[in-house]
Amino acid sequence: MQIEVYQQRRQQLLAQLPERSVVLLSAAAEQTRSRDTEYPFRQHSDFWYYTGFNEPDALLILTKTAAGECRSLLLCRDKDPFAEMWQGRRLGPAAALTTLGLNAISLSERSASLQQALNGMQAVYLNLGDEPALQQE
Repeated sequence: MQIEVYQQRRQQLLAQLPERSVVLLSAAAEQTRSRDTEYPFRQHSDFWYYTGFNEPDALLILTKTAAGECRSLLLCRDKDPFAEMWQGRRLGPAAALTTLGLNAISLSERSASLQQALNGMQAVYLNLGDEPALQQE
C-alpha cells in the first residue's frame, strides 16, 4: 500500500480524538519457540493498520494537543548490522520518514518520549493487554 493510506488512517483517528489526547499502539513482540528460534513474526493488526510497519517491539505515539495540533511518532529499533545478519534487515529511525511517512526515533528513547507525550494530556488510549510493560510506565 501507499504511505498516504496509512497517513490518512492516522489523520482520521486523530480527527476523532478530543484535544489533549494521546494514543499508544504497540507492535507485536517476537515469540521465542526454543532458545534461539522464534515463531514466524506476525504484526498486531491495529498497529499494522495505522503504520504499515512490520517489525517487532515498536511503539506508535499519536497526540492531539490542546490547540488541536496532531503529531505522530514511531519508536523503533535502531539499525544493527550484526543483529540484521541473523534476524533480517531493520528499517531504523532514519528511513521511517521516507518509507512510512512517520517521524521516528530510537526505541531507546522510549521513557523520555512517553513522558513528553503524556505531559498535560487528559485522555490516554492504548491497546490493553498487548504490552504489559507499557501499562506500567
